[in-house]
Amino acid sequence: TYMVVVTDDNGCIASQEFEIINTSVPAISELRSWEIYPTVVNDNLNVSVSLDDIVSLRIQIVGLDGTYMEVPASTFAQTGLEQKAIVDVSSLSSGMYMLILDSEQGRAVKRFVKQ
Repeated sequence: TYMVVVTDDNGCIASQEFEIINTSVPAISELRSWEIYPTVVNDNLNVSVSLDDIVSLRIQIVGLDGTYMEVPASTFAQTGLEQKAIVDVSSLSSGMYMLILDSEQGRAVKRFVKQ
């Protein structure tokens, strides 16, 4: 619990208690870097992931309109600690989407536009 106290120029004091609730999702701790390209796409979206340790990853795509697409786990090709995927997004309607990279440890999110 936190309390904020404000005093104005006339010496009047007001205070308010509040509680901060953390609703964030933990990040993938093994994730060194990742990128998606192109960020404006028609057909195939490339996902490239660099890890510090071997981790099982899943991809989900969520549209701002609530559209949901689960990408099969077999999409990733793994070479050592590098994972790459080509995701066919041609069936999605035009709009803004979030690509969610998901593991047992947490999540990472990037945005892209489907033309």
